[in-house]
Amino acid sequence: MDFWFTTSHGETCHNKPVTPNYVDGEPPTYPLVAINYREKCLNDGFARIGYPNTGDLKELGHGRLAPNGYSFDDVETISQSHLTQNQLTKFANIKAGDFILIPADEEQYQVHFGMVLKIDKGIISPYIDPRPNAYYYYNDIAKGDYYECAHRVNALWAKDENGDFGIFNVPEIGGVFRMAFGQLHKAKERLYHIARKAGFFSVA
Repeated sequence: MDFWFTTSHGETCHNKPVTPNYVDGEPPTYPLVAINYREKCLNDGFARIGYPNTGDLKELGHGRLAPNGYSFDDVETISQSHLTQNQLTKFANIKAGDFILIPADEEQYQVHFGMVLKIDKGIISPYIDPRPNAYYYYNDIAKGDYYECAHRVNALWAKDENGDFGIFNVPEIGGVFRMAFGQLHKAKERLYHIARKAGFFSVA
C-alpha cells in the first residue's frame, strides 16, 4: 500500500469567458479564480487533482470540455503549473486500499485522512495484491460537479467520535505541503498509526 497527498484547492483557468479553456458554468464567477474543493471532496467522498482538460488519464483526450484549450502534452509548459505529466500519471495509478491525505485548512500540517476505495466505492484490503486502480474521470457541471474535480479517486474519510471528519496533525510530512500532489515516503509509522486508529484495517 502507498500513502499520497493531494491538494483540494487551487486556481482555475476554466471560468474565464471567451478563452480557449472556458467551460460554461465552471465556478467561481470570473474574475475570481481561486477555489477550495475541500468540503465537496469530504462530503462526496473523493480526492482530486487539477488539470482536467487533459481528458481521461486512462484515455488521453477523451472527455475534454475545452477542445481548443490545453492538453496533456501542454502540462509541463502551462504558466504557473504546479503539476507535471509524471504526477498526473502517478495519480491515475493510485490503487484501491492506498491512503490519501488532503489539507484540513486549519493549522499547518493538519490533514484529513482517507482510505482509497474501488471505483464502485467498494472497500478492498490494503494487503491484497494485486489491487485495482482507483482512478476515474468524471464531471457533470449541470449536477453541481466541478470540471476541476474531474480527475478523481473515491475515498472513505476518517471521522472522529462526534461523526465529524477527522483532523490529524502530521508535521513529519511537512515538505509535501508545498506540493500539489505527491507520494509520502516519510513518517510511514505515524501514518500506519493513523490508519489503525481510524479503523481502516478493520473495515477492509
